[in-house]
Amino acid sequence: MTTAVTLSSLILRTAITLQTALTTSMLASLALERVQVRRKDLASVSIARESNGGPYMLSWWLARAYQQMHGRRKSCLLLCLAAFIVVTTTLSQFASTSLTRDLSIGIIPASPTGETINTNFLFNQSIFNDGIHNRGQNRYSKSPFGPSFMPQIMRPSSWLLKPAIFPKFAEYRDGSHDPRPEFADTGNTLRAFLPFSNARDRQMLRNYTGKATVMDARVICVRPNFTNPLYANYGEGGDFVPFETYGFAARTVMPEVAPPRFSFTDEGKPRSLASGPKCAGGGPGNPNEWGLSLCQLGTEAGNMFSQFHDSATFNVSTDGSGLTFLALNISGTMKSLQNPLPLNSSSNYLGKYSEEVFDSYAPSALVPNNEWLDMYFCTARNDSCKLSASICYSSLDSAELAVDVWSSSVLSEPSVSFSQKLHTLRSDSIGQQLGQASDGTWFRESADARGIYELAPRTSWIPKNASGDYEYAPVLSAKTGSESASGRPFSFLVNAANMEAQAGTPTSGDAYFLKSAEMSWSAPLCSGHTRFHPDAYIPKAFRDWITTDATLIGLAQDILANGGDVAHVVQSLLTVMAANTYYDQLPQFDGTINVTTTVFVQALIPTSRRGFVAVAVVAALHLVLLAAVTVTFALNTHASQLGNTWRVVAQLVQDKPTLAILDRASLATDAQVEALMNADGTSCMVDDDGDGEPSGREDGRGRILSSATDVVGLVASADGTSVELVTAETGVGRRARRKR
Repeated sequence: MTTAVTLSSLILRTAITLQTALTTSMLASLALERVQVRRKDLASVSIARESNGGPYMLSWWLARAYQQMHGRRKSCLLLCLAAFIVVTTTLSQFASTSLTRDLSIGIIPASPTGETINTNFLFNQSIFNDGIHNRGQNRYSKSPFGPSFMPQIMRPSSWLLKPAIFPKFAEYRDGSHDPRPEFADTGNTLRAFLPFSNARDRQMLRNYTGKATVMDARVICVRPNFTNPLYANYGEGGDFVPFETYGFAARTVMPEVAPPRFSFTDEGKPRSLASGPKCAGGGPGNPNEWGLSLCQLGTEAGNMFSQFHDSATFNVSTDGSGLTFLALNISGTMKSLQNPLPLNSSSNYLGKYSEEVFDSYAPSALVPNNEWLDMYFCTARNDSCKLSASICYSSLDSAELAVDVWSSSVLSEPSVSFSQKLHTLRSDSIGQQLGQASDGTWFRESADARGIYELAPRTSWIPKNASGDYEYAPVLSAKTGSESASGRPFSFLVNAANMEAQAGTPTSGDAYFLKSAEMSWSAPLCSGHTRFHPDAYIPKAFRDWITTDATLIGLAQDILANGGDVAHVVQSLLTVMAANTYYDQLPQFDGTINVTTTVFVQALIPTSRRGFVAVAVVAALHLVLLAAVTVTFALNTHASQLGNTWRVVAQLVQDKPTLAILDRASLATDAQVEALMNADGTSCMVDDDGDGEPSGREDGRGRILSSATDVVGLVASADGTSVELVTAETGVGRRARRKR
């Protein structure tokens, strides 16, 4: 940019300088023919008609002549024009400085570049097939469900891990969502993660064309339909259990209304009691938060397949995708959430454990409430004894797809803060990145306002082998299978958000991840449930309990406090976990591909218009002056012509008194010539009245004298064949007679 400013300023200054020289020549001609030049400056002004260094000296000569003029012949037009030209010419020399002051460090896109980077895990079908028959012989680690043959670093479930970053991702939404009151729908949402581990590389990226990992992030929460729902109070806090906990179970669970892209396993038949949900939950840590818990279901409640599948050829056994959660929310307290009539032991299938028995209760009323089913566990129907449930279906799935991503600004990635006043973690900026506006609405703000990329739509999100796309296999519950029947690798993003993934074997004192076959995995999303007391005895009811990281809990509670719904809570948590899993595994990517990127770079760019406006005003004023002088010159000059050097010289020597001075000034200085003019008035007398006699001022003895400071000029003769040197006293009349 500095080079452009320098060159443009140079061109502007050069043009103005050349035009100013031309203007000076025209002003000199006008000064002579309008009789506004001192006698001593006659030679200089006359030569300036042909060759000059600009308007500076001409302005000085005109100013000195103006001082000698008086009466009606005194005119400042030429002096003013010359003065303005001096100003514009001088100011034009500062064009570069003025334009440079408009520049400051800013961000601009660089030229697109191609590079080769690792964008994904390299999956080899032949190695996969060989590994199934030769377990332990492969060079890659295995997933919990079978050989993945991808160099993954195995981690515990992402529900347990603190999110290290909240990276910038790309998003595409088509605006579709199901408006039925039984649903809370995030709408079709596809999010892509780009293979740049450095946060600055992600922030400075403007365009990316190549392969990327894309996840289907749509979540729909729907009102459930239970068979024989039960509640059991496991603990109200204290020495035995350091926080309020409960259990919830049902013999069967189904959505009251099937969501889009929905399919049951087992040919649409709901699962039996053995597969019914048994969930543990927790009460709110304070009265200002939701008592929300998520219980991961298997495929007994069906699942929602992603946009990476063709609905016409979808096979639920091999193409299943997504995770399903039962959301439970307690509005009251554990003590109030009890029906006074417990079930008898024969139907108390929820409260029985090996050495622990808890009373179970059936709800006294079931009330539909949009996407929630409110269950009241007291005779009086009030919120103090209400347990609400909703089934949240996610189409969580991932595929490696060819994408086109762009961003129009550079924005930093958000982070969690801590409120000293509230003594809680704050994640409002993260909620905004995920789509929640300050007024609680979703996806109303632009991608730039949210600090994310835009993901260009594809004609189809179904992977195309010809383009190098491929899709990961579905997540299959550990209860239903151990390998991908489709012969494709499991999605490492989905597995990381799977509560059942990498469960391991329970060990005594393991307070973070304990395994039991009796219940579904549950994750509380309310404060007070982020850890077990190290000395507390852990009942078997909590062996399937995930101690969710406090950052995830804070994000969920902030979204709910700002007016969000449970569907967007689940979507946001899955996105955060998937993003952190992706960048955790990024160094192990071994799939190489050529991509095209455009990055933002820091450079000097115009950030203000003041300097440009100033230069434009000066240039415009210069052009106005040039036009004014040109028109005046064309209308008021007769003896002068630009570009005729001999005419200039001839007009100087045509007058006899002037010729006499020239004869004696061949080796004299200007000061000596001026003294010569003043010393001998008769030698400088001019016949400017046409009577054949010299005219001028009279001295004390009646002699007519002429001074070097007299104002003179050149006037063309009546026949137009010659010019005459006249003084200001007679020149105006002579010019008037010539015009007539």
